[in-house]
Amino acid sequence: MNHRQGRGEPSLRPDEANATSGASGYVTPPERGLSGAEMRGIDPAPRYRIGEVAERIGLSLRSIRYYEEAGLITPSARTSGGFRMYSEIDVQRLLAVMQMKPLGFSLEGMRGILADLDVMRSAEASAEDRRAVHTRLAELNSEMHSRLFDLAQQLEVATQFTSRLDDELAGFDDAG
Repeated sequence: MNHRQGRGEPSLRPDEANATSGASGYVTPPERGLSGAEMRGIDPAPRYRIGEVAERIGLSLRSIRYYEEAGLITPSARTSGGFRMYSEIDVQRLLAVMQMKPLGFSLEGMRGILADLDVMRSAEASAEDRRAVHTRLAELNSEMHSRLFDLAQQLEVATQFTSRLDDELAGFDDAG
């Protein structure tokens, strides 16, 4: 299954470029997110309003609503007044989206990965389903490690080239 970004899909919501983003405009998640074992032990009760979630993880309200419309997140509950309420599990899903987005995953790809992660954490999932999901996630993990290695090499080359340009610019003499 290819989880990568499809053609024509925007790489970033315009409202996500904010004070916590880098030159690329992507918002860096402020937390790494919880592991599967850690996720199994958290309280699933909804306790955060959308504004609290937005402040905690650095996404705009608009982005969180967009991810809800796209089917990546569903509020765990709504108050009697209609306010969205999110659980820690919901927050962790949003953090995963924030990690996948700058890596070029499509919305469909992110939905698939999130569904696979849900199966991995589900006590009700069959052994067959868990094996199939494990295989897909292991392939994805291998691809991510390969991409990470390639990016590390690119970073080293960029660092060397930037240093070279810094030296050239430092030696610039306006007089000729």
